[in-house]
Amino acid sequence: MHARASFRLTAERDKPNAAATLSAVGILALSQLVFWLMLGAAESRVKPSGVDAPASVSLHLTEDWQQIANTPAIAVPKVDEPAYFFEHDHGGMPAAVFAHRFNLASTDRELGLLLNWQHAITEIRVNGNLLKPQTALDRWGLLGGFDLGLYIMPREDLRAGENLLTLTVVGNRSKILPAFYLSDADAALVAHGWGQLLTSGLVIAATAVMLFVALLWALVYWPGGVAMQKVGIVTLLLAWSLRNLAALNLDAGLPPLATILVHYGIAFGFLLALALFAGFWTGAGIQSVRRVLLLLVAVAGVSFVGIQVTTDNGLSRDLFGVETVLTLSACGYAFWRFARFNLGSLSLPARFESVLFLICISAVFYDAIDDRFAIHVPGLPELALTFYAAPACGLLLALGSAVVLAAQSSRARRTVTEANEKLQQALSAQSKELEGFYLAKEADEKARARLAERQRIMRDMHDGVGGQLAGLIARVRNEDVSLDDVDDALSDGLRELRLIVDSLDTAGESLPLALGAFRSRLQPSLDAAGVTLDWQVDDRIDDADLSPRAVLNVYRILQEACSNVLQHARAKRVRIALQRASDGILLSVEDDGIGLSEDRPAGRGLENLSARAAELGAELDIGNADTRGVRVALRLADKTAPDTNPRGSMPGD
Repeated sequence: MHARASFRLTAERDKPNAAATLSAVGILALSQLVFWLMLGAAESRVKPSGVDAPASVSLHLTEDWQQIANTPAIAVPKVDEPAYFFEHDHGGMPAAVFAHRFNLASTDRELGLLLNWQHAITEIRVNGNLLKPQTALDRWGLLGGFDLGLYIMPREDLRAGENLLTLTVVGNRSKILPAFYLSDADAALVAHGWGQLLTSGLVIAATAVMLFVALLWALVYWPGGVAMQKVGIVTLLLAWSLRNLAALNLDAGLPPLATILVHYGIAFGFLLALALFAGFWTGAGIQSVRRVLLLLVAVAGVSFVGIQVTTDNGLSRDLFGVETVLTLSACGYAFWRFARFNLGSLSLPARFESVLFLICISAVFYDAIDDRFAIHVPGLPELALTFYAAPACGLLLALGSAVVLAAQSSRARRTVTEANEKLQQALSAQSKELEGFYLAKEADEKARARLAERQRIMRDMHDGVGGQLAGLIARVRNEDVSLDDVDDALSDGLRELRLIVDSLDTAGESLPLALGAFRSRLQPSLDAAGVTLDWQVDDRIDDADLSPRAVLNVYRILQEACSNVLQHARAKRVRIALQRASDGILLSVEDDGIGLSEDRPAGRGLENLSARAAELGAELDIGNADTRGVRVALRLADKTAPDTNPRGSMPGD
C-alpha cells in the first residue's frame, strides 16, 4: 500500500506520454458513457412509454383565487425544464389556472395523470371534478422535492370526446406547471413506481449503505498515504449521506430561515468534502488540499457578495447561485485531479476506481448544470432531466467504495501472505544454517570433551593402573606376593583398564547411549565378582538434555562408584538407579557391602567423585545405606526438566 501511494506521487511528477494521455481520456470518456447510459435508462423509466407531454397548455388569469371571466386564454409552450413557465409583471395574482383539452375515444379504462413534480399545485380537476392524488402533495425542499405526482382519473369523471383538465398553480410573479403525461393508468403506475424507486427508494438505500461503508472504512487501519485516502472517502460518504437526508426533508418543521441555512450549509459542506476526497484519493498532499479548500471557501464568499450587490433575489436565490458556482468549482477541481491521476500507468483496479468516482462526480456536476441550463440525455431530446441523479448515485458510490475497500484489503492480505512466505523461507534457511552451526558446535564440543577426558584418563592410567602394575612388579621381584595376589591384582587392573576404554568410547555421547555402554561393560565384571546388579533407569531419562561434558562426568561418576564397589565393598548386590525428578536427575549407587568405617580416611576414588560433582554443579551425598553398605547419591539439574535453570545456564555446559 505504501508503494501504491508513492507511485501515485511519482507518476504525477513524470511527464505524461501519448499513451498515458490517451488512457486518461479513455477513462473520462468511459465514465461519461456509463453515466449517460444509466441516466438515460432511468429517465425513460419515469415516463409512460409512448407518451409525450403536451407541447403547450392554456393559462387563465385569476383574481381573488377565481378565474377572471371573459378573458382570453394565454398559450404557454413547454420549455426545456421541462415545464410550462409564465411570468407577469404585476402582483395581486397569487394563482393561475392552466388548462389542457384532450380527446378520448371511449371511457372503458381509467386514465393516469403523471406530473414531474407537485410543488405549488393546489388543485387538479378533470371536467370540473376534483382529483385526489395518489401521493403526498407539495413535498419540497431546497435539495429535493422533484417527486413524481400521480393521479388516477376515474372512468365516471371522463367522457368520450373532448375532456378538460385544469391545474391551479400558486406563485408570486412566476407560475410554473411541471410537464405532465396522460396515459393508461397501469402505465402511469409503473412509471410512478420507477420514479419512487429513483427519487426515494435508492436514496434511502444509498444513505444506509454509505453510512455502513463509512463505518467499515473508519474501522480499517491503513498506514501512510493510504490513511489520507481513508479520510477522504469517509468524509465524502458521511457528507453525501447527510445531503441525502436533507433531500428527504427530515428537517421539516424548522423555521424558514433556519431551513435555508441548514440546507445550504449541508450543500456547501458536501462540496468541500468532494474536493477534499478528490485531492486525498489522487495523492495530493495535505497542504495542497488545504489550499484548495480555502480557495473554494473564498470563491463562495466572493460569489455571495457579488450576487448580493448585483441582484435582489432574496437569500434563498442568492445562496442557490453561490451553490452553483461552488459546485462547478469543486467538480472542476475533482475532474482535474482525476485527470492528472489517470495520466499514470494505473492498474486495472485503480482504473475501475477512477471510472466509478468520475461517474459520481458527474452526477453532482450535471445536477448543478441542469438547474441553470435545462439539458437532455445526449441524442434523446425527448428525455429531459427530471430528477436529481446525485442522491441515487450515492448507492453506486457506497457499493463501489466497498468493492475498493475489499480489493485493497485483499491486496494487503496478499502482500502480507507473500511477505510471510518470504519470511518463512528466510527463517527456514536461517534455521538450517543455525542447525548446521549447532551440529558443528556439538561435534566440536564432543571432540574437546574426548580430548580432555583422554588427557584425564592418561593421568589416571599413569597414576592408577600404571602405579598398580609398578607396585605388583616390585612385589614380584621381591618375591613378596603369591600367585593368587598376582591374579587378583591383574584382574583389578584389567577391569580398571576396560572402564577407562569405555569412557573413551562414550565420551561426549548422549546419556542413554552412555548408560547402555556402561551397563554392557559393567555386567561381565559384576558377574565375575559374583555381584548381582539391580538396574533401575527411568524411561524419561531419554529426554534429558545434558551437554557432552556433563554426560561424560555422569559416566565417570558411575564408573568410579562401581569400581569402589568391586574393589572395596565385598558386596553381593549393587543397585544402580537413575530417576527423573521435578528439579533434575537423581543418580544413586547403593551396595550391601561392609560400608564406610568412621576412621577410614577418604580415598582417591571419593575425591574424584567430589571433583566431578563439583564440575557438574551437582549435589553429591556419600554415606552408609540402610542395607549397611555404601550409598552414593548425585542430584544434578536438567535443562528440559520443569522449574530448572533456563537453557544455556546449566552447570557443566
